[in-house]
Amino acid sequence: METTLKGEKRIIRDTKGRFMKGSRPNPAGRSVGVRDKANQIKLAFFEAFEKIGGLEGLIEWIKRDRRNRKEFYKAILTILPKDVDVKGEGFNEETKIIIIRPGEKIEDKKDMSGVRERV
Repeated sequence: METTLKGEKRIIRDTKGRFMKGSRPNPAGRSVGVRDKANQIKLAFFEAFEKIGGLEGLIEWIKRDRRNRKEFYKAILTILPKDVDVKGEGFNEETKIIIIRPGEKIEDKKDMSGVRERV
């Protein structure tokens, strides 16, 4: 950081606009080692998950009722990424994989050009 004639602090950058080594763009920012809110929430979720039975409890709940299985799959579909990069035999840059949720029809999906049905 550099001090101007008026006493203002200025962040030093290189010719490509990147911060120079040792420069602190936000000196009042989060300290090293302090967890952000998202990580705190994630850790609290995992702790609660373990306290209510963990994986064994989840499996037991899913098996208890068909509706629970449906709710589980709905939750998983909201967590999974919408776009998946698949590589392997039979797949190329043009291959599209579309997830069809229960009750949906393949015709309901947008941009179906070039889609072949594969089971």
